[in-house]
Amino acid sequence: MTRSRGPVRPLHLRARRAIRRRLRPGAAAGVFYLPHPDDTMLVSYPRSGSTWMRCLLAAALDPGLDLQGVVLGDVVPDIYQSTEGHLRSLPRPLVVKSHQPPQPGYGRALLLVRHPADVVVSYHRYLRLADYPVTDDPAAFAREVVVGPAPLPRFDTWPRHTRAWLDRGVPVVRYEDLLADPERGLGQALDALGLTASAAAIRGAAQRVTPATLRAIESAQPRHLRSHVGAGGRGTGLRTLDDATLALLRRETAELTDLLGYEVW
Repeated sequence: MTRSRGPVRPLHLRARRAIRRRLRPGAAAGVFYLPHPDDTMLVSYPRSGSTWMRCLLAAALDPGLDLQGVVLGDVVPDIYQSTEGHLRSLPRPLVVKSHQPPQPGYGRALLLVRHPADVVVSYHRYLRLADYPVTDDPAAFAREVVVGPAPLPRFDTWPRHTRAWLDRGVPVVRYEDLLADPERGLGQALDALGLTASAAAIRGAAQRVTPATLRAIESAQPRHLRSHVGAGGRGTGLRTLDDATLALLRRETAELTDLLGYEVW
């Protein structure tokens, strides 16, 4: 009699599991993380406000949470910092942060976007503070972000990353809208993620979680887990990048920025 083997995972998922088994013990799940069916992915291009959004979500879902002592990886984990074992141990449903383009196994997702000029400035600052080998020239760095090769190839360029997620039809929250009205933006994010929180909890989270709060939380984290939270404003790229660089960004991202409602350059 032939024994039934049950359902067989698609080849690409089995290959990712095989590779992951060879990773050193304690390694972060990273690109090999296969989300649980109940997971929702909070996705964004690097430096688009995901740390702020993670803190807002954590505070809204648990109004009594001690933000000064919070370990974000226990509430809204990051695939680049949490091991798969840790991710599997957390209560579901779970929101998981990722900067990856769409991956096999990713189901429900929310895309957080930010104006590409501000992404360029913030990303450049972050990689330099984190001691990544990166060009000192902001104009050259801007070209890498929107034309390629991408500063970190696993995340691709901003246009390809953003287009790939928009083509999936995922809901979008703009960082700028979150800045303008954190309460409303957080409510939109919770709805898109299929999560519920009271109006009072959302209002309290919007009031408690500010750029200053984020910097205080980060100062208590080990250096390798810090995201180098900046001023948290908008328009820095438009004010600091030269005209030629802004023209390049506009030319390479025009279709997407128009679609996303970014009218000011």
